[in-house]
Amino acid sequence: MKDYTQLDQPHWAKFSPAVSSAYSRSSTVKGRKPRVPAEPQIVPARDLDFLSPDTTLVRLNIVLASAGQFAKTAPAAKASDMLTIARPGVVRIADSGGFQLGANTMPYEGPPTMERILLWQERFDLAMTMDFPLASVAKGAISTHIAALEGPLKDIVRPVLNGVHVTAADLQLMNGQSEAFNVCLTFTLFNNQWYVENRTPGATDILNVIQGTGLVESRVWCDAVKDFPFEGFALAGQGHLHNAEMSLTRIIQLRDEGKLDTRRWLHFLGTSEPANLCFYSTVQQCLTNDLGSFTVSADASSAFTRAVYGQVSVGFTLGRGRWVTKITDINALDLVGSDEAFLDYCERRWRQDCFNADFIEGRGLDATGRLIDGDPRFFVQTEIGKRLRVGDVCVKRALNDKGKPKTWGTHTLAYMMNHNLQINQEYLITALTAYDEENRTLVPSQLIELKQVVPEIFRSERPMDTIYKHRRLLNLLALLSDMRSGYR
Repeated sequence: MKDYTQLDQPHWAKFSPAVSSAYSRSSTVKGRKPRVPAEPQIVPARDLDFLSPDTTLVRLNIVLASAGQFAKTAPAAKASDMLTIARPGVVRIADSGGFQLGANTMPYEGPPTMERILLWQERFDLAMTMDFPLASVAKGAISTHIAALEGPLKDIVRPVLNGVHVTAADLQLMNGQSEAFNVCLTFTLFNNQWYVENRTPGATDILNVIQGTGLVESRVWCDAVKDFPFEGFALAGQGHLHNAEMSLTRIIQLRDEGKLDTRRWLHFLGTSEPANLCFYSTVQQCLTNDLGSFTVSADASSAFTRAVYGQVSVGFTLGRGRWVTKITDINALDLVGSDEAFLDYCERRWRQDCFNADFIEGRGLDATGRLIDGDPRFFVQTEIGKRLRVGDVCVKRALNDKGKPKTWGTHTLAYMMNHNLQINQEYLITALTAYDEENRTLVPSQLIELKQVVPEIFRSERPMDTIYKHRRLLNLLALLSDMRSGYR
């Protein structure tokens, strides 16, 4: 068993896998029968519960789940699974499903929707406010929300500002931002106010979500929501995730205005990039130095969504110029019933991909299989992989509606999710350790420079000026995160 709760370092930002509902069902035992497969189960359902101290596979102590998957209906919101069990030392985070609501893939009906989701969230340790993300604008769903505010929700979604009910048009006159921005902000302000009035005191700590696609939008959104009496903050949107200038500007504002004095948790929604986690770890250390014990965290569903698309992680590359997760596929008719060890197959595919003759021309391999004078490449032997044969993954001879192989069984998805999850943890820990050591063979020089600049910003008497001074370096975080684009 690999216990990552023992490997985690307190000065590192916390990474929370955003678990899928399919995986949670697979790891939940109801009575004596697991709530999964029709085929024989090689790995017991109880071992797939990575929050349990009794698992013999992989153990973690933090997880995130979204209402967009787990609370779409009233019965689903009341169901019990691995996530609804309170356990000592485990942090369970409940996202509100704002992304699905904003994208219009989950209906929003005002208070009935919020009541269902808030009751589900209050079974967790931390919860996000129900923001309407600006991503809904890019996805083209904003017209639906504009129509709702002009129609069935006109007399319901009416946030109060300075004692007066305001509309999206009122907000637009005040802040000068677009109609679409203010429609999202209108829903968010109304939802925040409803949460304040209807939450059960002490049931869960709520994190106040701040959106924004650029510096100005981020400031306007932050100024509109920052005074709600919640227990922490979350930064959302690609700008906050990949633009360190933008995220540091918000964090310094919140610190200097005293908004973090009693709110000691900051979450970044939607990233598992090692470069980001390294940056967040330095931010956490700086906030701890300024304010006392402080936690920064981030989440992503990548380990689970890859498996949904038939992608199996096999290892990763760390180097000065690229950090890459290596991915293969295990889905062919001739693999059905194969007795080859699953990890042997994965390693063979990994070597074919990483060490083909053209790629290593003029280079050699060391005893561990890493390239000499090249970017180190790591193959990971997962705990669940040690138990599987290829025939345990590819179990049926079938084709999908496009005539492509469809060999995975009902249990395969959960197995591959657990496998991907462990490789992701190894990737993050290896990267964070190299970042701590400032290992210039494994870590890009810009990331090491960023590590030195962030404390300078926090110590500065004029931090906003210092951010501007280093803005070119800070904006490189997006490029460092894009090192993941080598997925295969």
